[in-house]
Amino acid sequence: MKTKSWNFSEKIIALIGLLIVVAVVQLPIQIIAVKSLTNWANLALGIGYLAGFSLAIWFAYWAFSHVRQILKNRLSVKDFQTIVVTWLLFMVVQIGLGMVNQLLYQQTQTSNNQAIITILRSNPWALWLMSFTAIFMSPILEELIFRGYLINAFFSETKWWGIFTSGGTIFFRSSTGI
Repeated sequence: MKTKSWNFSEKIIALIGLLIVVAVVQLPIQIIAVKSLTNWANLALGIGYLAGFSLAIWFAYWAFSHVRQILKNRLSVKDFQTIVVTWLLFMVVQIGLGMVNQLLYQQTQTSNNQAIITILRSNPWALWLMSFTAIFMSPILEELIFRGYLINAFFSETKWWGIFTSGGTIFFRSSTGI
């Protein structure tokens, strides 16, 4: 079934909605981390957290399905070589940003990483839930939003700018702690 193409304002609204959903889905885990709740309350919030994450993944897939481009040909060996070289370059940039962070701010980790460690140490429920979502759900959601939706919605003609922008958002978030 072919869906109608979204105009630019609809794409922006969907992107803003996706970013809001990503922020809101974290609320139950933050409550678990800061409140001393019963196991039943933690269980209920944990179920809500996983359900919210699942809903966020569904919403991201739904948005992506409205803008995705179907590839007409298979990836070549050269494409795979480009992927590996680009990944290595991004790793070099990531390490470089970490070194700059350490030199300028005398920090070995970002404030975001410090906040995550604090949450993980606060409550075993938070540890297990965040570990599960970090391994199984976060990568799916992130790929759908940043590599799926963002590139296809705004960079369909110039894929390289989309790849650079979506990759840059990850490096910016990890190096600045956002």
